[in-house]
Amino acid sequence: MKSNKIFSIALSVFVSFVFVFAVTYAATTISTNINTGGTLTVSDTSTLTGAVTMSSTLGVTGLTTLVNATTTRVSVSNALWVGGNATTTASNGNFETQGGLTVGGGVTTNSITGSVLLAGKTSDPTGVTQGTVYYNSASKVLKLFDGSNWFTVGTTTSGLTLSGQRLQLADLNYYTTFGTTTQSGLSMLTLEATSTAAIPLTLRGFTGQTANLFVVENVGGTDLFTIDASGRLTSNLDVNGYATTTAANGNFATLGTLVGSSTLQVTGAATLYSTLNVSGLTTLANASTSQITTTGSLWVNGFATTTASNGNFATLGSVAIASTSPSFYVALGVTGTTTSSGGITVGTAGSPINAILTGTCTVDPDNGPLAEGAATTTNCTATGVVAGDKVFITPANLLAGLYMVSASSTAGAIQVSIGSVSSTSPTITSYTGWSWMSVR
Repeated sequence: MKSNKIFSIALSVFVSFVFVFAVTYAATTISTNINTGGTLTVSDTSTLTGAVTMSSTLGVTGLTTLVNATTTRVSVSNALWVGGNATTTASNGNFETQGGLTVGGGVTTNSITGSVLLAGKTSDPTGVTQGTVYYNSASKVLKLFDGSNWFTVGTTTSGLTLSGQRLQLADLNYYTTFGTTTQSGLSMLTLEATSTAAIPLTLRGFTGQTANLFVVENVGGTDLFTIDASGRLTSNLDVNGYATTTAANGNFATLGTLVGSSTLQVTGAATLYSTLNVSGLTTLANASTSQITTTGSLWVNGFATTTASNGNFATLGSVAIASTSPSFYVALGVTGTTTSSGGITVGTAGSPINAILTGTCTVDPDNGPLAEGAATTTNCTATGVVAGDKVFITPANLLAGLYMVSASSTAGAIQVSIGSVSSTSPTITSYTGWSWMSVR
């Protein structure tokens, strides 16, 4: 009995040793498959040289390192989900996130749903490809690289939006300024020159421009002010409702007074229905067939007028010609030579006067005695006198017994005839200071 118990114990120990040895050896090297209905727990590093296929969930509580494959990094055959909130779709490659996206380091994690946070840079990056976008934290602008240069595509204060090919204010209740940050009154657009040499606005047409250069319309689209391709105003011009020019005929109409402070030049007809006040010099060029024409009477300060019905000219003062200050007792004062082709009529009858000449001359006939009843003829020099002029002469210093018989006009002189009534035959001498007048 005692020997049998010892044998049983020895046999159990041997079998147990063999089983443990077998299990231990299997954990080290297994040449065939392992199929277990329970959990496989590995307490140390496992190296798998072949493919691993799992038909259920893989749970990893420690650090997992996935070494790069030969042609790709990490590859999944379906969509990749990260925490159930970010995913990339395997069918199209789109990347989606239910939270915020943070690009670049050194910034606070973006937790705002549907937003992108760009880490700021203080200068333009170099060695980049076109299409690169970054945020310049120094200038507070968003910039885009076009392959050659960096351009600002957005600012923190621009307030601009792009809608197709249209650039507009993000909020139409605000305004736009160029050259200044201050709005002019209630203007939606303010242009201000940045120097004395700057031009605030230039409109330049295309080569062969046919469309209008500038158009102002009301809310209904009606043309209010238009400048065509040639720079001409093609619409009506209305000045405060009181003055207008009509594009159809070019007439200019005003309900008030037209005042010109400088020279006013009108090359066409001008019709005024109210008062014309000109404080500066006014030059009226001659018309083609007349000088200056008025269809009614012409009044000069209420004291001089010409009547349109008969052409008479009347003045309450004096008329001065070639002088600005005629004598107060002279109705007509003429300074210099007066010539009238039509003549001048003084009074109600008689022939018109074309010329009046006066002067003095010397009468110097042949010296010697003159017989009783005899006469001698000599010339009195009178410059300007022509044959046919009516002449008047005043003899002076004639000796007793001598008298002037007649006087007549000739070219440049007055012909004088002197007679004697004395039987003593007085001697004719030279006489000076004879006054003469010639009327043509």
